[in-house]
Amino acid sequence: ADLLNVFESKKSEAKKYAHGENETEVFIELIQPSVSLIIFGGGFDARPVSQLAKSLGWTVSVTDECVAHIAPLFFPSADKLSLCQRNFIDRDFDITPYTACVLMSHNYEYDRDVLKKLIKTETPYIGILGPRKRFDKMLTEFQSEGIQLTTEEFSRIHSPIGLDIGAEAPDEIAISIVSEIQSKFSNRSGGFLKYRN
Repeated sequence: ADLLNVFESKKSEAKKYAHGENETEVFIELIQPSVSLIIFGGGFDARPVSQLAKSLGWTVSVTDECVAHIAPLFFPSADKLSLCQRNFIDRDFDITPYTACVLMSHNYEYDRDVLKKLIKTETPYIGILGPRKRFDKMLTEFQSEGIQLTTEEFSRIHSPIGLDIGAEAPDEIAISIVSEIQSKFSNRSGGFLKYRN
């Protein structure tokens, strides 16, 4: 039961167990596979996200419908650059519970259509670049099409994307995005460490 709880909480912990008259302290640590990141949209602001994620040892894929956006020159450290039409995302990518998906194409229709595909996958994190009203517009369109997000699906979507660190420049926004993904996968709130007990 304690092992299963660590899979749920994603937090390592020390537990004490009694056996006979003796007590033993056991450290239970969850070691997860490294994060796989798929960036949908190869604009200039996706480049620092790719570089930062790669520096953390994550597997990074960048995809776009425009071949000019995914030149190797722009994403030298990415593991995979892919020209992929939005309709074939589920065919061309293996999206697992360890895959984070970031939508940053600056193309509303593309991001909306990709989101429709991603909510059917196992990804625990879907981040959408842009203001909250952009995502609200997507939700309104989904409802008009009879698509109703469950509470679980809604909890996986982060819009606006990133932690609130006052980021404005692309490199700062990349830190905000990658930090939020890290906090999601480690089940942390992303607050100041000095306030933790």
